[in-house]
Parts: sequence; structure tokens; C-alpha cells
Amino acid sequence: MNHSEKIYDEPIAGVPWRTIRMSAGNGFKHFAEAEGYHSLDIEDCYHKRQIAKVVERDHYVFIVVKIARFEAKTLQLTFDDFDMFIRPDSLVTVEEHPGTLVDRVRERFPRTDDHKIDTHHLVYALLDEIVDYYLVTLDGIGESIHSLEGDIWKNPSPQMLEKIFKIKRSLIDFRRNAGGMREVVSLLVRHPRIKTDGDLENYYRDLYEHAIRVIEFIETYRDTLNSSLDVYLSAIAQKTNEISKVLAVYGTIALPFLVLTGLYGMNIPLPFQESPHAFFIVFGSMASLAMVALYFFKRKNWF
Repeated sequence: MNHSEKIYDEPIAGVPWRTIRMSAGNGFKHFAEAEGYHSLDIEDCYHKRQIAKVVERDHYVFIVVKIARFEAKTLQLTFDDFDMFIRPDSLVTVEEHPGTLVDRVRERFPRTDDHKIDTHHLVYALLDEIVDYYLVTLDGIGESIHSLEGDIWKNPSPQMLEKIFKIKRSLIDFRRNAGGMREVVSLLVRHPRIKTDGDLENYYRDLYEHAIRVIEFIETYRDTLNSSLDVYLSAIAQKTNEISKVLAVYGTIALPFLVLTGLYGMNIPLPFQESPHAFFIVFGSMASLAMVALYFFKRKNWF
């Protein structure tokens, strides 16, 4: 395998499990062809951004699921493909990027053959870890939303609007991938091998309920974001009204100055025009009217 890095190739609880990290070369393709995998499934491993799905083949089951990664600082949510080739006596998993998923699942099972399981137990453990991390990812998104809500009233800005829409786009993507995971688990619950094992079926049904809960959380956060958007628009409208009110007050206070200076700029006889104290009389009148207007606005709490 020249260009695909083999991470693990040792059995877990008696089940051969090979994990491969994909890269640009043809190493995995040679291995997959030797194993008899369908060319379409091999192509799906190379062409990422596939939808989550379960494909039944003659000698194996091919599963594609998504692993979530959320960066709180940038509010960036991404999904990596995780592919599984499942046979009754072996499991091959293909991951897009290195991560801790395989390590965490391997720690859940002994290395020895004393505790016998089959591949569907390993598949359940992998899907369970992925769905659990969906919930952890949603916790991170929820904290970002709550932090955003607290800042909206304090200092609404275009940057906050950008964050709201960025999280909304992430939740739309999350909803699509979580829905795919739900369908994958739903199909596996009805798989003949799982249906014949009541205990294993209960585990998969519990996993299905967790997938449903993920979708419910996503919908709740989308509603919360819509409310945050309404709050943002209300805060912006209130801020605009406050600015307009202040400008109107300033304009009203300046009105006596504009009126009197305009009158005394006309070439017609006016009171006190010939008085040596005309400037002080006119200026005092303007200041008095401005003070009266200011006092009125203060009483009305408009300023």
C-alpha cells in the first residue's frame, strides 16, 4: 500500500479490523480491488463529500458516515468522510483525516479473543462514538449561540449578523448530515444479522434515538438563531431610533439660532436692530429658547 497509510491492522476481540487513512495515491485502490470491493464503493472512498448511506453488496456491506469537527474560534463546522467495509468476519475502515475515533473505539474492546464479538458490535461502537461527538459538537455550537445572544444587545454590529448567518449555514449542513446518519442507523436496525440478536438490536435502537435527539437539538438551535436574528434586528432598529432621536433633539435646539439669524439677515427693519446691544439681545434670546427646548426634552426623557 504505497500511498495509503495503514494505521492499524490487528484484530480486536477476535475480529480482524484494518483501518486505512486515505491520501492521493493508488495504494488503497490496489488493496480494495484485491479484496473484491465494488468499483463504485472504491470511487466513493476517493471522491469525498458523499452522502451518508448503506450499500448492500453480495459479500459485504458498505457504509459512508460523516464525522463532525467544529472550531469555536472561527465558527467553522466541517465534516469528514468515514467509510466502512463490513463482512461477517472482518472490518475495514477508511478515514479521510487522522483523528481519535478509531483509538477511542479500540480502547472499548479487549485485544484478546476471550471476549468474542462480531463486526456489527464494532460498527455500533464506531457509530455510537460519532453520534456522541455530534452531541459534543452541538454543545460547542450552543455555547457560541449563547455567547452571541449576550453580545447582541450590548453592541449589535454587522460582524454579529455575519456570525449568525455563518452558524445558520453550519446548522443546515449539520441537519443534512445528521439526517443521513439517522437513515444509516435506521437501515442497520433492520439488518438481518442485527434483528437476530435482541441485545445488539436494542443497542442500535438506542443509537437511533440518539440520532433523533441530535436532529431535535439542531432544530432547537435553528429556532434560537432565528430568535437571535429577530433580537439583532430589533436592537439595530432601536439603536437607529436612538440616533434619530438625538439628531432630532439637536436639530430642534439649533432651530432658534437658525430662525433668528435668518430673520436678522434680512434687509428689513427689525426690533433692536439699531441698539448697541442688539447682538447680546439676539444671542440671549436664541440661548434662552434653546435652554427651554433642552429643559422640555429632559423632562420628557428624550435626551
